[in-house]
Amino acid sequence: MIIDYIENLPKYFSVNPHFKTVYEYLQKSPLEKHETGKYPLLKDFINLSISEYKTRKADEARLESHEKNIDIQIMITGEEKMGIALSAEGVLSEPYNSARDVAFYQTAQDFFTLKKGMFALFYPYDLHMPGIVTDHPATVKKAVFKVKV
Repeated sequence: MIIDYIENLPKYFSVNPHFKTVYEYLQKSPLEKHETGKYPLLKDFINLSISEYKTRKADEARLESHEKNIDIQIMITGEEKMGIALSAEGVLSEPYNSARDVAFYQTAQDFFTLKKGMFALFYPYDLHMPGIVTDHPATVKKAVFKVKV
C-alpha cells in the first residue's frame, strides 16, 4: 500500500504504467466537478467511480481486498479514517466474489486518516477498510480508480 499526496503520484509511475494515465486524467479533469457515478477511462484497464457517503464506526465496516484490481482511492471532500492490515494477518470472513472482485476479512488493523488531496493505493494483497469516522460522522466524496493488475 502507498499513502501520499496526489502531486506525488508521478513517483510511482514505474510501478504500473496505468498510474500515469490516472495522473494525466486528474490533470485534465478535476474530480471536484464529477457527479457521483462510474466512469470507464481505459477499456478493460481503468475505471473510475465517484461516491458520496457518510462515514461510519469501525465496527460497522469490514476489511476488504481485491484480486483483479489495484485501488487508488482519492479523497475529494472531507476526510475519513481507513483501516489497513496485511493479508497474511487476515482471517477470511467472506470468500472471494469474482463478480464483485472482493473478499472480506477479520483481523486487527491500524488506522490512518485520508484527507482531501491525498490518495491511498491498495494492491490486491493489501487489506483495507474505507469510510471510517474521524471525530464525528460526516459526508465525504471520494474517487476510486480501479486499475487492472
